[in-house]
Amino acid sequence: MEAKFFRFLKIVGVGFKARTESEGRQLFLKLGYSHEVEFAVPPAVRVFCFKPNIICCTGIDKERVHQFAGAVRSCKPPEVYKGKGIMYIDEVVKKKQGGADSPTSETAERTRKTESIPKVAMIAAKMMIPTGWTRNFPIGCVNQRIPPAMRSNNESNVDAAIAID
Repeated sequence: MEAKFFRFLKIVGVGFKARTESEGRQLFLKLGYSHEVEFAVPPAVRVFCFKPNIICCTGIDKERVHQFAGAVRSCKPPEVYKGKGIMYIDEVVKKKQGGADSPTSETAERTRKTESIPKVAMIAAKMMIPTGWTRNFPIGCVNQRIPPAMRSNNESNVDAAIAID
């Protein structure tokens, strides 16, 4: 069978895999369910797995190749929050910002700005850290919280507690 039409699918997700059996006549997918999803490939279509996460559907009939690829994609379409699922190799999934657990747009905007402007980040850090409850250790160490009674004299205010680079 001479293949004229191709449709590539990409599987994204931890533990998501694909495999073929019977010379491309059966497709098995592990998609995080309690069982494997099995597809019987139509006679006009051939399926190959180049990697465990790349599927190639080929055939001489464009409509059947695209229809089969769409059926495979429909069993786990890509999520808009994490991007996991089955998608066409050239498909771009536009991710959404999270819901109640994610930072608000104002916080996300502030975070973006602080990454590019160090002084703004230092000012924001000074406003968020209560006076006397942090001590800066050498680079690579985690900031530790200490009670005010155990502070040394040079750490009596926030400016002394935060090292400005």
